[in-house]
Amino acid sequence: FFIIPLKRNSKLIDYSTGTERHFMFEDRPVFYSRYERDGRTLYTFRNDFLRAEEEKDYLRRHEKGSKPTFRKIRERMGTISVTTNLKASGEIVYGMLKSRADIEQSYDTFKNTIHGDRTYVRDDFQMQGWTFINFLALILHYRIYNLLRKHDLLKRHSPEDVIRHLERVSMLKIGEEWKMSEIPKKTRDIIEALEMPIMQKSGS
Repeated sequence: FFIIPLKRNSKLIDYSTGTERHFMFEDRPVFYSRYERDGRTLYTFRNDFLRAEEEKDYLRRHEKGSKPTFRKIRERMGTISVTTNLKASGEIVYGMLKSRADIEQSYDTFKNTIHGDRTYVRDDFQMQGWTFINFLALILHYRIYNLLRKHDLLKRHSPEDVIRHLERVSMLKIGEEWKMSEIPKKTRDIIEALEMPIMQKSGS
């Protein structure tokens, strides 16, 4: 099968929203329409969160732009359209489309989430250690992603959400013993939903 993204100005794309459906992805709604053009099956997906970001960026850069031009461009904002021969729901097509970007996303995660592009090292040994630690961080990030996917929780959480919650869990040394800190309820709920062995190993 194939899934081919189209340029936003492609004449094949229908930006009307009369037959839109929706599904949840990482706790945000994604709207989509499925239609036929020239014997091809097309999907147009719209993410309103992304649309708002693009609108803000456009208006900031074109404060004196004409309203008709903005209205024409606005219908394309926050959208991605594809043609495919895959016979599946919009949610499955979108998920497979997102998975195609794993390599680019890995680099983006390395750079923006774990800040792996910031070296601050002075010699080869520090560089080796820095590379190794960031490699482990990237592996852990995608283990969390796979857990979210396995438990069908990508509609509600992103790996970054889980990491922010896990940052609240720490080990405290009391006398000669190590004790786990009290875990907030929301964090505990996420740990249990993902079946992470953190609390079991601590004896909680």
